[in-house]
Amino acid sequence: MNFFQRAMPIVVIAAAVLFVGGTIWGLADEKALFTRLVPEREATIGRHFVDLLLAKNYAAIDASIDAQYRGPKALRDLARTGSALPPSVDHIDVVGYHWEKSTADPGTIHQLVYELTGTNAWSYVAVDFNENAGAIDLTGLQAQRLADSLEHANAFTLSGKNVIQYAFLFLVIALGGFVIATFVICYRSPDIKNRWLWMVFILFGFFQASMNWTTGETSIIPITIHTPPVFVFSDGLYTPWILGLTIPIGAIIFWLRRKAITTPTATPIETPQVSEIAPA
Repeated sequence: MNFFQRAMPIVVIAAAVLFVGGTIWGLADEKALFTRLVPEREATIGRHFVDLLLAKNYAAIDASIDAQYRGPKALRDLARTGSALPPSVDHIDVVGYHWEKSTADPGTIHQLVYELTGTNAWSYVAVDFNENAGAIDLTGLQAQRLADSLEHANAFTLSGKNVIQYAFLFLVIALGGFVIATFVICYRSPDIKNRWLWMVFILFGFFQASMNWTTGETSIIPITIHTPPVFVFSDGLYTPWILGLTIPIGAIIFWLRRKAITTPTATPIETPQVSEIAPA
C-alpha cells in the first residue's frame, strides 16, 4: 500500500469531521459566528455610511462618491434612498459581506448588507465601497423597506412553497442520497481497483442548477464541474438559502463501470483426492 492509499482515508475522515463539526458549531450560534467572520474595519466603514443615511446627512455621503457622480441628482437619489428607512431604528445588524478585487479600477470592492429594525418595521441597506491605498470611494448605496425581518423572510421552511420548489428539493435529497450511498458502497468494496480515487471521483458532478429557496428563482450553469454534486448554503446571516444540484457523473460512471473495475475473486483450485486401494 503506497503513501496515497494510506493517507486518503485520514483525509476523507478529517474532512467529514470538520464539515459536520463546523455545521453544528455554526448552527449553534450562527449570528455570533458570522459577526466574527466579517472584518471589523470594513464593517465599521459600512456602518458609518448607514449612520449618515439615518441622520439624513446626504452632503457627507455625496462627498464620498466619485467626483463625476456628485451633485444635485446624487443628493435627490440619496434622499429617495433614505425614505426607505424605518422612522425609528432600534438596532442595526450586519447580515451580509462580500469582497472582490476590482477589475475596472485598482483596489478592493467591499459589499456589506445591514438590517435595520424598528417597531414593526424593517429595512435593509446595501453599502458598496472601493478601497485603494487607504482611500474609500462609495460606489453603491441602496435601501429597501421590508415587510418582515430577513430572519423570518429567508428562513428555511416548507410552508408557502410551490410545486416546482418541492420537486427541486426532492431531487436534491434524492441525488444526495444516491451519491452518499454510492460513496459508502465504494468504500466498503475493497475489491474495487483504485478505490480511493473512485471515492473522490464520486463526489464530482456536471451541469449545475440552483434555486433561491425564498423566491423560487432558478439559475443554470450548463458547463461546470462542481463538488459536492448537491449543495445547500446561505451566503450570509439571514440571506436566502440556495439549493443546488448537478448530474452526479462520478457516481453514475462508477455504477456503469463497476464490473470492469472490480478485481475478480480467484477461485481456489480443488485438488482431486486419490483414494488408496487396499491390496487384495
